[in-house]
Amino acid sequence: MSPITSPLLLVVSWQVLRKAKNNFLTGLPKAVAVEVRRTMTECIMATDMAVHFGLITQTKALAADADKSAFTRPQDKLFLCKMLGTWR
Repeated sequence: MSPITSPLLLVVSWQVLRKAKNNFLTGLPKAVAVEVRRTMTECIMATDMAVHFGLITQTKALAADADKSAFTRPQDKLFLCKMLGTWR
């Protein structure tokens, strides 16, 4: 994705969610909706090549620490979401 595409996709996503028929966050508790929105934002922005090398560095660090209960922390789970979203 180009550097312009990721932010544009993010804006379009929130415009789509503003319509009541599309807003699946409406019935969720506010804290959960905020977390879902934050996760979506991070995953979309992770498709930007500007963050590519940071994700590679994190991947190497987690691989080196694989024997120590990897992916149990929330930030590790978010990282995995970002990596799966950028995998093609």
